[in-house]
Amino acid sequence: MSVDYEEIQANELVALESIFENDYEEVQSTWKTNAKHFAITLYGGTSLDTSRAVAKLRIRFSPTYPNTIPDEVRVDPVRGVDEDLLEELSSQLRTLAKARKGAEMVFDLADHVKEFLSKHNEEPKSLHTMMEERLQLEKKLEQEAQEKYQAKVEEERERERARMEREVEAEV
Repeated sequence: MSVDYEEIQANELVALESIFENDYEEVQSTWKTNAKHFAITLYGGTSLDTSRAVAKLRIRFSPTYPNTIPDEVRVDPVRGVDEDLLEELSSQLRTLAKARKGAEMVFDLADHVKEFLSKHNEEPKSLHTMMEERLQLEKKLEQEAQEKYQAKVEEERERERARMEREVEAEV
């Protein structure tokens, strides 16, 4: 019995379009191929307008998807997501795609991106806030250095006192 990959892919795309509605879009491929290529806009909050972390999940199916992982699984930042976070997320998506190989996985990948963005849906810090945090850190480090210095001075005094006591006892 031969597997009809095109039908499996088409059914998954219909489901995704129904679930993600306006956040789902088909992408015209520049390659001369029948591979399905699409993007889903995902965000960390309850709506696109109010979310600070927004990204676009881009997928291009391989000819034998879902028995193989998609040819392309990429996350493009829209806003509020830096390169380090994207690299971490991309690594997680590659691992998840390999684990789900053999089954339809796009909803799981999209759900993972959405959860990741929710965790990182923070208001950007103002320059003033960052300066205050830096000053607090510097103050804390200075206090720790002072405490270490005081401990060393006390330790040195204690050693000197013990040495003097030994000398006095030796004279007696």
